[in-house]
Amino acid sequence: MAFTIIFQRGLYADLPTSAEFVGQPFFCTDTSQLFVWNGEEMVLVGGDGDASIGDAIAFAIALG
Repeated sequence: MAFTIIFQRGLYADLPTSAEFVGQPFFCTDTSQLFVWNGEEMVLVGGDGDASIGDAIAFAIALG
């Protein structure tokens, strides 16, 4: 079974401060950073936070 994960993308300066769905991924095209909305804040994936790219993908798949 294949899943399609859609990333919202744009500039870091335009990164939203909230999102419609928990686990929604956002890719910053100017900094090549990936963020995920955790329901309270945007979390940098693979950065100083606790999230990893595997966590982000697993969470997005679980949401279906």
